[in-house]
Amino acid sequence: MPADIPKNLSAITELQNYRITELQNYRITELQNYRITELQNYRIIKQAAFKYS
Repeated sequence: MPADIPKNLSAITELQNYRITELQNYRITELQNYRITELQNYRIIKQAAFKYS
């Protein structure tokens, strides 16, 4: 039984690392999408302001 413990801990660590990476990637993507949308909206507003000024 004790021989299985390192194997189990290794599997748990692997899953935790995978989940952390998955969540970080999701958050990075979320922030990038937010920033892209923000910049696009700014550009659209700027063009409209120039067009109708």
